[in-house]
Amino acid sequence: ERLSLLFHYTIGQKDVLITVEEEIQSVENYICIQQYRFNVKYKLQKQIDDADLLEYQIPKLTLQPIVENALKYAFPGKRTCNRIVLQMFKTQTHVVMSISDNGKGMEEQRLIEINELLSDGKKLLNKQKSGSGIALENVNARIKLLFGTEYGLNVYSTVNVGTTVEIILPG
Repeated sequence: ERLSLLFHYTIGQKDVLITVEEEIQSVENYICIQQYRFNVKYKLQKQIDDADLLEYQIPKLTLQPIVENALKYAFPGKRTCNRIVLQMFKTQTHVVMSISDNGKGMEEQRLIEINELLSDGKKLLNKQKSGSGIALENVNARIKLLFGTEYGLNVYSTVNVGTTVEIILPG
C-alpha cells in the first residue's frame, strides 16, 4: 500500500507545488518502504513551529530526495539509532526547513565541494565517487528556478555527528 501511494505521489500528480503535509506523507511512505526493504529502523521526528506551515506550498519531491540521501549515505550498516529530524519554522522574511540526521557526517572538504556546487551551480568534478550530490543539486535548482536565486539549500555536517540540509524558501 505504501509503495502504491509513493508511486501515485511521484508520477500520478502533475502539480509542481504541493503542501508540506503532502510531502511529509510521501517521506513517511518512503521511510516505511526502506524499513521493510532493508530491515533497518529509522525514526522520523517532526518539529513544525506552526500547524499553518503544513499548508505551505513547496516543490514536489523537495524533502524525499534529501531523506533518501540520508538513508543511503548517513547510516552505514544496520545501526539501531537512525534518526531523521525535520524542522520547519518561519522568520520575518523566510520559511526555513531542515532535515538532520545523526549519521556518520562528512569530511570538511566534501562539505565545501557540495556547498560550492549549491551556491555556484557548478557541476561536481568528475573525479568524485558515487554520491555526487545530484539529488541536492536538482532540489536546489528547482527551488531557485521557482522562487529566485536567493533561495535554496545549504549543507552543514560534522564527522560522526551528522548532517543537516537547510532549505531556505520565501516567507
